[in-house]
Amino acid sequence: MSFSLSKLQIVVLLQKHQKVTAVAKELGIKQPTVSFHMKSLEKEYGVQLFQAKFGKVFLTEAGQALYHYAVKIHLLAEEARRTLEDFSKDKGWLYLGASQVPGFYLLPELLSRFSGTFPNIHTQLDVQTTPVVLELLNEQKIDMAVISSIERPNSDIISIPLMQDELTAILPYGHPLTQKDHVTIDDFSGEQFIFHQTCSSTRRIIEKWESENGIQLTGNVTFNSIEMIKKGVSNGLGISFISKLAIEKELEQKLVAAIPIPGLHSDRVIYCCYHQDRWLSPPLKLFLEEIRSFT
Repeated sequence: MSFSLSKLQIVVLLQKHQKVTAVAKELGIKQPTVSFHMKSLEKEYGVQLFQAKFGKVFLTEAGQALYHYAVKIHLLAEEARRTLEDFSKDKGWLYLGASQVPGFYLLPELLSRFSGTFPNIHTQLDVQTTPVVLELLNEQKIDMAVISSIERPNSDIISIPLMQDELTAILPYGHPLTQKDHVTIDDFSGEQFIFHQTCSSTRRIIEKWESENGIQLTGNVTFNSIEMIKKGVSNGLGISFISKLAIEKELEQKLVAAIPIPGLHSDRVIYCCYHQDRWLSPPLKLFLEEIRSFT
C-alpha cells in the first residue's frame, strides 16, 4: 500500500466542501475522476471512508482518521516544494505569525527593510494572540513566529530571545497621576481600567500583579486591540497597562502619558520562534539574521 498525494488531497477537500462537485472544481478535474479516487481509496484499504447523507459527503470515523494524517502529509509536501524552490537566496516565500506588540510595532519597520534588501522574497504576516500564533507554529502552518510571552514556548519550538517587552501604565495626557512624585499601588484602585482580552499575555500579567499586590482593578471595558486601548485612553475612557513599544508615537504627540507600574516584576520577552522540525530554508535564515541584527 502507498499513499497518493492527489488522493489524500481529495480527502482533505471533501472534509472542507462535503461536495464532490466542489472538490472536482477546485482540483480542475471531472467529477467522475473524484468519485473513482474515492472508491479506489476504500478498495485499497478495505474500509468505508465516505458516507453520503442529505446530498453531502461526510467522512466516516475511518475517514476522519485518514484525514488527520492527510492534512499533515499535504502540509509537509507543500513545505518540501517551497523549500526546494527557495534554494535561490534571493527569492522565495516567508509565512510569519506574530502577536500584537511585535506584529504592529516591531515587524513593519523590519519587514520594510528586509523587503528592500530582498525584493524577491515574498512575506505573508498573520497577527493574532500569542496562543493562536503558537498553535499555527505547532501545526507548521507558518514558518516562523515573533511573539511576546512571559514564558518560553514548549520544547518542540526553538525560541530565540530578542528583547525585553516592558509594560508601562498609560494614562490620558495631563492625568493627575502624572503630576505625583511617587505613585503607589493604591493610586490605581480608584481608576477606571481598560482591560485587555482574557487570552492576551498582558491580561495574565495584570491579573498576576493584582493577586500579588492585593488590589482589584475596576472597569467595564475590554478591548481586543492595542490600538483600541490607546484610543480609549487618549479619549479619557480610562487607564491601562501596555507595552512601551506600542506608545512611542502617542507619547511624542502628547496624546497619552506613561508612568511606571509600582510593584510590577514582569519578565515578558519578545521571542523569535520556529518549529524544531522546520528546515531553515535560505529565506528563513536571512530573515533570522535580519531580525537578530535589527533588535
